[in-house]
Amino acid sequence: MVARTFYSIDGSDYIEGTSFTIQTEGIHTVSFYSVDAAGNIESAKTAYVKIDKTIPTLSMLLSGEYKLGTLLQLNYNVSDNLSGIASEKMLVFAPNQTTGVIMNNGSTLNLDKPGVYKVVITATDAAGNSYTIERQFVVYIPANIEVTSKVIKGNNGVFTVRVDLPTGYSTCGLDLNTAKANGVSALNSNNGYYNQAKIGQFKFERSDFSWSSSEVVIEFRCYINGYLVIGQTTVKVQK
Repeated sequence: MVARTFYSIDGSDYIEGTSFTIQTEGIHTVSFYSVDAAGNIESAKTAYVKIDKTIPTLSMLLSGEYKLGTLLQLNYNVSDNLSGIASEKMLVFAPNQTTGVIMNNGSTLNLDKPGVYKVVITATDAAGNSYTIERQFVVYIPANIEVTSKVIKGNNGVFTVRVDLPTGYSTCGLDLNTAKANGVSALNSNNGYYNQAKIGQFKFERSDFSWSSSEVVIEFRCYINGYLVIGQTTVKVQK
């Protein structure tokens, strides 16, 4: 019959008792032995106690924008150095969806709809500490654009960006008020510009741009029915 029990925490001197409190986080070594009524001492035993007050580490790197039709691999990093990860869950919300789809780490997502996607990941460790991260990105409609004239001569006058959209999307929905090339807004001072926008044509003042290189990349951005459109081309500059 056990008469007394002695314990030691992390190599401290043995003290008598049957309960103890550990406050500090980490992995602690508890050694203990008992003495019976006849004075017999058992061999000391050792147990390890993990105190985990820290949430798991969770990270995910995503770009802010992806092209429609991209096959995106969803990878995240999760770890917990003390009690370990007990559960993890990734929910993916496609545009206009209120119910997420559960996907495994490393799964491939087909970005077949334009709009804003949301990814929510929750990890819980064995001690019950949870951490959630949320990431958002935009899937844009890719456009083929043409700049006329194809060679920019001088810095006076206007140039035109002609926009061609993929099958299933009509240029008549392009919003002139959101149209920009290299951050410069398209001309919109009269109804003619709005009518041209409906057929995918946008005018820009040459003087609003820098033509310092022999070739300049033009990136066109606009919205159609709330969805982002992006197109890019290179024009030659003749001084």
